Amino acid sequence: MTSAGGKQRHDDIRRLTAVAAATVVALATVLAGINVLFDPADGRVDTAAVTQDEPTPGTQAVHGRSDNRPSALPPSAPAALTIPAIGVATSALIDLGFTHTGAIEIPGEARAVGWLSSTPTPGERGAAVFVGNAEFGYQSGAFFRLHELDRGDTITVDRRDGVTAVFTVYRVGSRPRHGDTAQLTRPSKAPEVRLTTCGGHFDDGTTGHAEDVVVYARLTATR
Repeated sequence: MTSAGGKQRHDDIRRLTAVAAATVVALATVLAGINVLFDPADGRVDTAAVTQDEPTPGTQAVHGRSDNRPSALPPSAPAALTIPAIGVATSALIDLGFTHTGAIEIPGEARAVGWLSSTPTPGERGAAVFVGNAEFGYQSGAFFRLHELDRGDTITVDRRDGVTAVFTVYRVGSRPRHGDTAQLTRPSKAPEVRLTTCGGHFDDGTTGHAEDVVVYARLTATR
């Protein structure tokens, strides 16, 4: 026969076992709900496994914000170029190619601006390259003040299809004079323009054209 004290201990053990089982079930439910994985090999919680919300279809999440830049445009050659910050407004746009040495051609007039026609048209996906003179024939060229542009300045291109593409400068840099053209023509996932002209100083400190100015701008609006 089982004594009264033994029966009491047996009942206590059953109750404790039931409470422990319920606790395990509740804890498992909580962990499953927040989707945290536990690595039994070292006892660490894998926080990288926490589920993240996916961006809304049709938008691109960037630091928690949607990217509202315009979509790329179909091909259409440029008809006019305007850069208000440096007083450029010209419809004297010409098509440019490469010389027999592989260098980019330059416009043969002071105020003309050339579009490298082997690059995308302005507003297409990729980088459209424009070349202008800083000086030509003892005259100030169309891009004489190109080096003065700064981040946030706008560049407007009227296209032959009637669409106006607006680009915003995000970088002003330089490259060696007559250097490799890859810096200008490298592919871009977004529509942008790159403008270049000669500039800089000679090594002895006198003014000259030891380097090229390069301006980078992204498509930010169309109208």
